[in-house]
This record gives sequence, structure tokens and C-alpha cells, in this order.
Amino acid sequence: MANMIIVSSLVFIVSVIGALAIYYLFSRKNIKKQHDYFEKLHNDLQVGNKVVFSNGLYGKVKRINDETVDIEIAKGVAITVSRFSISEIIY
Repeated sequence: MANMIIVSSLVFIVSVIGALAIYYLFSRKNIKKQHDYFEKLHNDLQVGNKVVFSNGLYGKVKRINDETVDIEIAKGVAITVSRFSISEIIY
């Protein structure tokens, strides 16, 4: 009886480790793809681009600094935001 409990416990542990390994591999691939997307986005960012933020706010790039971007969200209304909050460039 004790051997049966040990064997079933080992099977459970090996199954959990296998599932975690598969999850890690797929997660790592998605993270790499997302990293490449945002790196390209920040390299392609130019004055005049229309952009969308992660919270759904739309605007037009007016000035680009090292860490921040000035965005015009309405005529005559500009805000300064982190350049890393931009989630998409609208072409």
C-alpha cells in the first residue's frame, strides 16, 4: 500500500513539473515576441505619429525626449507621458 502512495505521488510531482516546464517555454516565447514588438515600436516612433496608449487614449506625437513624449490629445491640449505607455502606432 505504501509503495502505491509513493508511486502515485511521484507521478503527480513529475506531471506538475512537466506542466510547469511547458508553461515556461510558451511564456518565454510570448515575452520575447512582445519585447521585440515594443522595441520596434519605440524605434519607429516619430513626431507626427498617431498613437494609442495602453489605457485607450489616442493622440499625436509632438515631441520625443529620452524617457517622455509630448502628445497632443486635442487641439491645443498636450500632455507629457512616459514613452513606454504607448502601446501602438496608428499608420
